[in-house]
Amino acid sequence: MDISYCVNGDSGEKIWELNYFITWVISTAAVKDSMVVTGTSDGRYVNAVNLATGKEIWRFRTPSAVWSSPLIVNNVVYAGTFDGHLFCIDLKTGKRISEFKANGKILSSPVWSDGQIYVGSDDGHLYALRGHVITKQYKETPNKYVFYETGIGAYFRNNSDLVIKNFLRTYGYKLVGADSLTYYMSQESTVPSIVAFATCYFPSTITANGKNSIIRKFLDRGGKILMTGINPIVYQFDDTLKTPVGFRKNAADTILNLDYGKGDTRTFMGDLPCFPTPLGMQLGLPDFWTASLFIDEKNVDVVLGKNENGDVSAFIKKYQNGGQFIQLWIDPDKPDRLDALIKTGEWKLE
Repeated sequence: MDISYCVNGDSGEKIWELNYFITWVISTAAVKDSMVVTGTSDGRYVNAVNLATGKEIWRFRTPSAVWSSPLIVNNVVYAGTFDGHLFCIDLKTGKRISEFKANGKILSSPVWSDGQIYVGSDDGHLYALRGHVITKQYKETPNKYVFYETGIGAYFRNNSDLVIKNFLRTYGYKLVGADSLTYYMSQESTVPSIVAFATCYFPSTITANGKNSIIRKFLDRGGKILMTGINPIVYQFDDTLKTPVGFRKNAADTILNLDYGKGDTRTFMGDLPCFPTPLGMQLGLPDFWTASLFIDEKNVDVVLGKNENGDVSAFIKKYQNGGQFIQLWIDPDKPDRLDALIKTGEWKLE
């Protein structure tokens, strides 16, 4: 139906109605105190209305339809979506707290028991999820940018970087291209900045001049770089064709203090399976992934994932004034678990 009704339980008289117009409300309403929370189908949102008046209090946009009935635990709303997200939303404000991404639709309703959320998915799994304390790195909202360029074939395929770009845009990341990237990374600012590279490509303008390069100065000023795939600094790019034409031996060490070994290409020895550390799992990294560029643990500060031989795949490298280079590996063909990007970008990670 596209209308929700509030009816007096004794007399059957209508108290109020709320017209959702083009969207159905298939889920069962969840009620707590003066709040009524529902999910919508075509409208693609979860909303809360006042129990007494039917007036909408907040509306949380979702990427796809919500047929799963919301669950309220304390002052937190949990709602599943058609694209496999389970959103964790603040009941009072409607702001996103966190999310989990399954690999199939979430149509069933989440259940709470003994401190855990249980939810099923069309991917054939029943998930048990436990919360944890979130420590934000920044007291104020940082400047957030997502870099995206078309035609780059260094890592992602089938427009997967476009999916990542759109995801981050949903959460307040400003879109930048090659020219604007150089500008924003060069700016002195009292507000910290995060640059997520949806496209694995460093324009030559930000890597020129070694340790005096724009990218290194950005990190040493306290900026944070978030890599979604292979570190492109190991490649020589034709900036006109935007394709790799060779390797840059030792460039990662010279510019970023990332010593991959005897030349950056030494570890290009085929894709190897990789697995998250406990911290990596807490951040929402996949259960496993494959990667082709590895580094010794002694050359990084925080390990998020290793390959089957013990070499580091996902990691954090620290710089002056709290700067961080974060290396993750999103699937090049089917990007998922994208909430890990939000968490590694904004959480305080020691």
